[in-house]
Amino acid sequence: KTYPLPFEFTNPGSLPHPVLQVQHVSFKYEGTDDLLFEDVDIGVDLNSRVAIVGKNGVGKSTFMKLLNKELEPTEGEVLHAAKLKIATYSQHFEEGLPMDKSATKLLMDDYKMSAQEARRLLGRFNLSGKIQVNPIRTLSGGQKARVM
Repeated sequence: KTYPLPFEFTNPGSLPHPVLQVQHVSFKYEGTDDLLFEDVDIGVDLNSRVAIVGKNGVGKSTFMKLLNKELEPTEGEVLHAAKLKIATYSQHFEEGLPMDKSATKLLMDDYKMSAQEARRLLGRFNLSGKIQVNPIRTLSGGQKARVM
């Protein structure tokens, strides 16, 4: 059975141009000689739509960590607009889920929602009934992805 899954994104308001800027960035992991990226320049504004694609092991996740400032470039700099928030959807998303909590409890604890607010939000992602209150470890992979 197929379920429609509407997504709504809040209006980010205005941010100065560029929202994200990568200037002459090069990167290599400590202890290695080979650069993974060399002299990368990118500017992203509110009208940009960006997809990062490539074969396994070429550095897509590393590049995202540079953009998120989880890693520092070997050379160059990554600049963010003051109010910029970057969200990512990890291919290893399950590592961040507390498997013994329910989805409802997770939202209540992490986002200070009431039980009713949490259950209403989960319902919007087609997670209803016992799925909302059972431990996350009992959910299917697709259900866990919707909790994220």
